[in-house]
Amino acid sequence: MKTTAGHHATRIAEVMLRRAVNDFLNSTSYTAEDILTWDDYQLHTRLLEYERHENIPKKGDGRLYTRISNRNLYKRALYVNENTIGRERISEIASEYDNPTGIEERIATDAGVSPQHVIVDLPSLLDKESTRVRIVMPNGVQDFSDISPIPSHLVDVEWRNTTLGVYSPESDTSAVREAVRDYFGV
Repeated sequence: MKTTAGHHATRIAEVMLRRAVNDFLNSTSYTAEDILTWDDYQLHTRLLEYERHENIPKKGDGRLYTRISNRNLYKRALYVNENTIGRERISEIASEYDNPTGIEERIATDAGVSPQHVIVDLPSLLDKESTRVRIVMPNGVQDFSDISPIPSHLVDVEWRNTTLGVYSPESDTSAVREAVRDYFGV
């Protein structure tokens, strides 16, 4: 069962917010340290002011924070997990494509849409070392995975929650879906 934090709408809102904040930081004199001192309302206000400013190049409906505020989230053009394409393929995609912006531009070009209308949410994969725990036993030090199934269960749970998502405005979803399936070969 997916948690609320893993629900596709939550993931879409999260990546849209991350992109909106990055765009804000790249286009203003504010820093990440400034944002850390703000409360939610201050960030909300500054993002809305930024997206409505007359000197900002018009991004059409690419004004991500405004879309979030209006509950007009991007839709899933592609949303696959290990059951759909397998762990190996997800691992290949996550390690091969480490530059989401480049991927988004290519998919947007292939789909005939604006690059601001494509967001790729690459999965972050569990590092094998993060589940490696050494236990001192009476007969010496052993890997916890050698004496318990818990580490492998944790890996399985992590994989059940691992997804590759590509999101776009509803009007572009079909074109983006076709382009992303060709791009990733899924």
